[in-house]
Amino acid sequence: MDYRFVGARCTLAFGKYPEVTLANARDKHLSARKLLDQDIDPSEDKEDRARTLAEEHANTFEKLAR
Repeated sequence: MDYRFVGARCTLAFGKYPEVTLANARDKHLSARKLLDQDIDPSEDKEDRARTLAEEHANTFEKLAR
């Protein structure tokens, strides 16, 4: 999906075809458009969610024990 955010051209990918169905890609596109309507950059939101998920899984017992 190509879009402009604060005057800059951006591209957002939803995944490869066999892994992501057309219906799923349409849902993701719709949710990205809703974020743009709220003045939120969809790619930054995607990165924030991935970072949060990685931080949640990074606190394993082994890492905390060391």
